[in-house]
Amino acid sequence: THRKLFLREASLMGNLNHPRLVQFHEMGFADGLLYLVMEYVPHEPYQALSRPMTLRKRIRFACGILSQTLDVLEYIHSEGVIHRDIKPANLLLTDDGSVKVSDFGLAKRVQSQTMQLTQDGHVVGTPYYMSPEQCEARPVDVRSDIYSLGATYYSLLTGHNPYEESGSVVQVMYAHCNAAPPDPREVRANVPAACAQIIERAMAKKPEQRYQSMDEMRSDLEALLAAMSGAN
Repeated sequence: THRKLFLREASLMGNLNHPRLVQFHEMGFADGLLYLVMEYVPHEPYQALSRPMTLRKRIRFACGILSQTLDVLEYIHSEGVIHRDIKPANLLLTDDGSVKVSDFGLAKRVQSQTMQLTQDGHVVGTPYYMSPEQCEARPVDVRSDIYSLGATYYSLLTGHNPYEESGSVVQVMYAHCNAAPPDPREVRANVPAACAQIIERAMAKKPEQRYQSMDEMRSDLEALLAAMSGAN
């Protein structure tokens, strides 16, 4: 099973080509082990956020990461691939601050030209960032990645995982399916309402109530940044 997953990731990465994807160089077999050779990307977002930063700068930083990730997701979705594990740790940063999306071990190709995926009956993803569909092992489409990106935005703004107050993995997954979307203002009171609204829409429980495309989410991020630029 692990070998099949490994080979699937190598196959997906080898067929995707975008400047904001971690580049795949080669796959091989040595001393009884399969290996991948990939581009080295040195930083994670939390490393930058661990330094002193004003709230305004933090919001701009988080919006910048989301905007770059939206470009990547738009591309992979057009190629018929759903990532299924979008989270801060998989959004790596180069020395100049460019985002590189990594880890396609959970990615899956769509079944047809529709956005539907084969139902495999398995729960996959990282609990703090999983969509309700993933938590319930239901079929997913591009809107599952949008949900995870909303959860990532919450984390970048607050420094906390969504629903981390839950006492177990099961309770975290239950919260994804039943609790209200997390409000960053409960952690950082001065976060603009527009940020909370982006999270609320991206993390809506029902896929049809979320952003239906990358462009929709990008428009709200750009409007937020424009409003911040015009603020005193």
